[in-house]
Amino acid sequence: MTFALYYFLGLAGSIIVTVSYLPQAIKTVRTRSTGDLSLAWLGALTVGLILYTAYGISISSIPVMISSGVGGALVIVLLAYKIRYG
Repeated sequence: MTFALYYFLGLAGSIIVTVSYLPQAIKTVRTRSTGDLSLAWLGALTVGLILYTAYGISISSIPVMISSGVGGALVIVLLAYKIRYG
């Protein structure tokens, strides 16, 4: 496979992973219901995505930066709602 194909696969995967957080974030913001969200999971995921964003920046990988940065922002919203309303 060529570099362009690998890049496209990484970018497509990062977009799909990032968008997967959106329905939960929208539902949580609308309902303010966080009972089914695990605080430990949200905390671990937040730390992991921050570290993964730093990794993406260090290797200059746009797909990694996009998926971890935007996904991290959405998870931080969930974490904030869990702390506030949970």
